[in-house]
Amino acid sequence: MKKAWILVLALCLCLAACNAQTNGPTPLPNDDNTRTSLRMFMADGHLYFDTGLISENTPRCGTMDGKITKTAGDFEVPAKDGECNFDGADGYQLATSITKEVLIENEGWCIFKKVDAAPETFKDMPYCMRIVGRLPNAAVDTDLRILTESKSVTVWDILSPLFSSKYPTEPKYKTYTLLDNTAPDKWGITLTAENVTQKGCTLRFTQLGGTTEGDLQTGAAYHIEKLNDNGNWEAVEPKQVLVWNQLAYLIPENEIYEMQVDWTYGYGLLPPGSYRIAKEVADFKTGHEYSPETYYAYFDIVQELCGYPTAD
Repeated sequence: MKKAWILVLALCLCLAACNAQTNGPTPLPNDDNTRTSLRMFMADGHLYFDTGLISENTPRCGTMDGKITKTAGDFEVPAKDGECNFDGADGYQLATSITKEVLIENEGWCIFKKVDAAPETFKDMPYCMRIVGRLPNAAVDTDLRILTESKSVTVWDILSPLFSSKYPTEPKYKTYTLLDNTAPDKWGITLTAENVTQKGCTLRFTQLGGTTEGDLQTGAAYHIEKLNDNGNWEAVEPKQVLVWNQLAYLIPENEIYEMQVDWTYGYGLLPPGSYRIAKEVADFKTGHEYSPETYYAYFDIVQELCGYPTAD
């Protein structure tokens, strides 16, 4: 009996020691989520977070473009230039306008992406984490990298307002999603519409990760769809035949490419409503067949944007 008690005690101590490791996945009670500290650092007034990608850029010089030191704890968001919240690195090198690369011991050159918003936006969100959890009836885990006001946040807390009007319209905790790896795009492309007016917008292609064989390219052509009263997307009929140039525009790796769109020639001024604009992208490699994929950027035209009469 005494031997059995000693065995149970040893097992408990072993489990306690495993749970004390702050850098590993940490199952929390009463939910199915796991959380790991998200590696971040601050440089030039911007936060950068670990994307999980490893750079293949070789050869490279051994000189660092900036220094970082671990002065923030695990799960803490760095607050000053040069601060980071992880061990195994002492500097970074410049890469693209949205990425820097950090040499981490035993891992290689890890790609960190700049956070889109200014740090002041997150002054009440002191924690950063990668959180993985299974939503009800979901086929795969939700995998997010977030900034948050609470370490206890769950995937359900973040996403429940999106599922039904029965749930609160506001999330339980304040969070900001940096990256959603739940169903990553095969080419690592995110398309968004910025600076929207009735006349046009700025289309922003953000490329990060994914797998390609050649160069990612898009053309000038697009079409616009509107959400109808039945909740379906239907094509907006152009006011005249659309003619496009045959130029190809390169979407660079781990970078942002923007193109200006003025749709007044084909569509006139868009009246208030919910819209999406469709663009084709292809992975182009000379001498190979390629199949384009369609990407959508969603946007709303609201009355406040309408500073002039809608064209007939």
